[in-house]
Amino acid sequence: MRGVILEAAKRSHLRFFTVILAVLVICTQLSVILNLSNRIYSQTTPKSNHSKLVQSKTILDVLRELPNPQVDEYEFKSKVVRPNQDMVANFAKHPSMIIEKLEKFVDGESHRTERLIEDIQGVRRNLRLKDQDDQEPKAQLGGRKLQSVEGTQECPTTSPYLLGPLVVKQSHVPAWDPGTEAFQKWYGNINPGGSFAPRECQPRQKVAIIIPYRDREEHLRLWLYHMHPILQRQQLDYQVFVVEQTSDESFNRAALMNIGYVEANKVGNFSCYVFHDVDIVPEDDRNIYSCPADRPKHLAVAVNKWKYRLIYDKYFGGITALNKEQFEKINGFANSFYGWGGEDDELYNRVSNAGYEIFRYPAHIARFSMLKHDPAVKGENVDRLMEKSKANKLKGDGLKTLRYKKLNQKNFPLYTWLLVKLPKAPPKVKKTLWDFGKESLISGLNLLGGSLAEQVSNAVDDMATTNEKNMAKGSSLVY
Repeated sequence: MRGVILEAAKRSHLRFFTVILAVLVICTQLSVILNLSNRIYSQTTPKSNHSKLVQSKTILDVLRELPNPQVDEYEFKSKVVRPNQDMVANFAKHPSMIIEKLEKFVDGESHRTERLIEDIQGVRRNLRLKDQDDQEPKAQLGGRKLQSVEGTQECPTTSPYLLGPLVVKQSHVPAWDPGTEAFQKWYGNINPGGSFAPRECQPRQKVAIIIPYRDREEHLRLWLYHMHPILQRQQLDYQVFVVEQTSDESFNRAALMNIGYVEANKVGNFSCYVFHDVDIVPEDDRNIYSCPADRPKHLAVAVNKWKYRLIYDKYFGGITALNKEQFEKINGFANSFYGWGGEDDELYNRVSNAGYEIFRYPAHIARFSMLKHDPAVKGENVDRLMEKSKANKLKGDGLKTLRYKKLNQKNFPLYTWLLVKLPKAPPKVKKTLWDFGKESLISGLNLLGGSLAEQVSNAVDDMATTNEKNMAKGSSLVY
């Protein structure tokens, strides 16, 4: 390159300027070589005290960019304390509005937490710190129940997440796709197969929810929508089993309950079993889905269909809960009840004959809504079977005589599904003249006394409602 420049200078007769230009080019090349050597030397030798001072200055610059952690006391009172006091004061009058405000507040806190985490990650990148991949997952503030880190203490007897009275939707509930943000927010950290366990504490019981099912798709969708948030707020370790019967035989609710019990024990080590109709939903989440140690529990005490009262003293239908020892002792349900009716009254006889008393919550807590459906047809052999039950002649029929064929099993996002085939129903017993005469007499008496019975029933219902309201006013239970 120097030779080219000198030749050009000779031709233009500018020797003096050409020499100066050549010197500048040579100096530039030497400067480049020196810089490269310094970089190589710095990479192969320890950092000097000067480099540490430069790095510390960079850290201070990054830290100065963080937001000021000081809190304005007046702003905190106006934005947090006072609104919280207002919500507590107005909750009894406007629970839905307050819950909606709380959900919006939780969503805002969730977004703010995400932004803070992004800021922290940015600081770590600026400081060239490694990512901590082994950190625990961050807590999710969204959803129907606050999620926390795993706890080792036993869950409290009364969950702090309970809301008390609830509103039940009879139709038009949203159907979110699994994996979407809305699904995650409503159903929480639910596992495939419809199982859930709280992270913040150790549950006291492991509960199997068993639902006998056939041709009730809309009811099942409504039930799942309402029940999963309730069960999670109760801090239960639970799993939902939907036992579906094929359509070739009359529906047998009792046998499906027994099958659910047997199949649930193959899945997990459950200590409590809740036998639940698909067309009934609680109106209060303080009605806990658990099993007392000393006696069976009847949950569906006050149903709207029967004006929120126990329809008769020995009623043990709708929803019942028994632990393993109790259910094994009574030999489960009787398998003989094909068609609607009778199996719950027969279960009461078994529980009574085994020496158990029944636990029930007060009617103002154990309130339920019956989902709308067509009336069922009573089974042909119910009356004959109930006569045997009263004489304790069906005690051998149950878990020990259960026969079925499992055709399919699948874990859906919100429940474990079982498809089963039952044996053929026993032949119908022909009615005698005495049977026809007895039915006609009972029907006539019902028509004759129907009006009087309805008046008495309404009067008793009004008295019970007044007493319940008075009890609720003086109740110390926290909603």
